[in-house]
Amino acid sequence: MSRGTSLLENYIDAKATYHSHIQEPSVSPRKSTGKSMGGELELQARFYAGDFGLTWRGIDGEHIEALHLGEWNREPGPDFVGVALRIDGKDVHGDIEIDREDLDWERHGHAINPAFDNVVLHLFFRPSKKRCFTRTSKHQVIPQVWLTLDQSGGVKKARSATSRLDPMELDEVLEAAVRYRLAVKRERWFRAQALHGTTEALFQAVAMALGYKNNKVPFLLVAQRVRWERARTKQGEALLFGIAGFLAAEQFDTAGSDSRDYARGLWNIWWTVRAREERLMLPGDSWNFSASRPSNHPHRRLGALAAIATNFPKLEEALHGKSPKAFLDYFAGLSHPFWEGHASTAGVPLQRPCALVGMDRATEMTANLFAPLQDLEDSLRVLSSLKCINVSAKVKRAILWLGVDAAHAKPLLATARGQQALLQLYEDFFPAQPEDFFPEIRRSG
Repeated sequence: MSRGTSLLENYIDAKATYHSHIQEPSVSPRKSTGKSMGGELELQARFYAGDFGLTWRGIDGEHIEALHLGEWNREPGPDFVGVALRIDGKDVHGDIEIDREDLDWERHGHAINPAFDNVVLHLFFRPSKKRCFTRTSKHQVIPQVWLTLDQSGGVKKARSATSRLDPMELDEVLEAAVRYRLAVKRERWFRAQALHGTTEALFQAVAMALGYKNNKVPFLLVAQRVRWERARTKQGEALLFGIAGFLAAEQFDTAGSDSRDYARGLWNIWWTVRAREERLMLPGDSWNFSASRPSNHPHRRLGALAAIATNFPKLEEALHGKSPKAFLDYFAGLSHPFWEGHASTAGVPLQRPCALVGMDRATEMTANLFAPLQDLEDSLRVLSSLKCINVSAKVKRAILWLGVDAAHAKPLLATARGQQALLQLYEDFFPAQPEDFFPEIRRSG
């Protein structure tokens, strides 16, 4: 067994030991109702991205395998249509409905609604105390699956470590952490690729990356509901902005002439398809517009996604060509006649023309999308070669929490390899005392 493999296995064991003592989290990371962000809509997006796996055990012991998750439903009825499953070895085709609780099937009237008669799988995240069954209006029983979240509970508060750690010991654990992070991202990629194909999985991953931390799920939803095959067409940009809910007419009333011309071009396309697509539009409260610089406004990032969609084969070529420089250069070469000089559809101008995707964001996407899909040693080399311009607040808190001195922190923060390792440790073990989990990871290293 290689040293790297041993480190990774020890890290996985330590994480499992630590999280076995954490109380099971609530269904959602944020309190919400209905289909708002943080509720069903976010859970549906995560499910469609493959976050909950590809195989499940039904409530009654059925072995269920996802072959294809179909499409987001544009009509009243189940969440996903045209689904292909394999249940106990038998291929099954139909629809999927996802609810927060098993009782929601009855509460929402699905049991008496013929639009749900083609449902072949009901997924939920919270079971009731008494077993309830999912049935169609024709009294046919539908298999049920109870999905669980893997997020840790509790509120994290930054604090300093109570003791300093030996630099050699820290380096070993950071190495285990970055290898684990690469393995997780690689596994997530293969799940999405199996469900949606290489091109669609990459398009969704790029969209999430453009969402930054506050709008990852809305961007994922827009990409899932439009899909690259439609986003690359002449209607694509209008579909992206329309389904995002960014084409409200009142937004353009006070805008300048160039903004009105741009918006009019999108609207002239959107209004012809709006009736068909309206059910897929995101609610207005899905988006977080606060705490972002004008150049990073969600409207502008969506404009970048539209530009990416029209020239997507070149991005795939860079990915499969195993060239991190080509991957970075792709984003540096993106252009859009409107979005290079504007921050939003309301026509807010930028102080000066700005790249659609800045170097810092391009570096992060190379670290999170390109590197994990290479062979392990190549992945590590890529991360080591990526120079980081900025340091996120979470990484700064990780340095403080681990008690890393300034001399050791500087090289860690300089590259994506160090920052990715710090992020993983913080996400997996904070607020535990570092000396408590280090021996677990190093036990057989």
